[in-house]
Amino acid sequence: MSLKDILVYADGSAAARTRLDVAMALAGAHEAHLVALHVRALPYVMADVGGAVPAMVIEWQEEWSDTQEAAAKKAVDDAGARSGRPIEWRLARGDAGSGSLLHARYFDLVVVSQNAIDAQDAGPTDGLPETIVMGSGRDRKSTRLNSSHTDISRMPS
Repeated sequence: MSLKDILVYADGSAAARTRLDVAMALAGAHEAHLVALHVRALPYVMADVGGAVPAMVIEWQEEWSDTQEAAAKKAVDDAGARSGRPIEWRLARGDAGSGSLLHARYFDLVVVSQNAIDAQDAGPTDGLPETIVMGSGRDRKSTRLNSSHTDISRMPS
């Protein structure tokens, strides 16, 4: 199968390095265009707060999103430096699942990681693999959370 366009979800998680390295290896093997997508979370306002949310709550959420975006961008830049191949950076705003799914529909392959096993690593992207697999209609490659295998031909199944 020839791959022309590959999408990889980029975040600041522990699994990001492996996910990006796997995507880079696939892009190199197929001479494919690689896009790293990060979906920046919108501020979450609970519906039942009487219409008033302290400004510092939204500021804190924006600061958290800034930190997550910077970590994702650094992970992508580091992966590009390790491989010497270009990676297109895309930033979307909204829910990680629906934002990723919208982009995933236009790619030959989507590279995502399994959900976090440890509650410490859990985050807004839990459920992302299922959303992509069930909704995109595209192939996907799922990397193991603690995997160090970047050679796709040698990855255990």
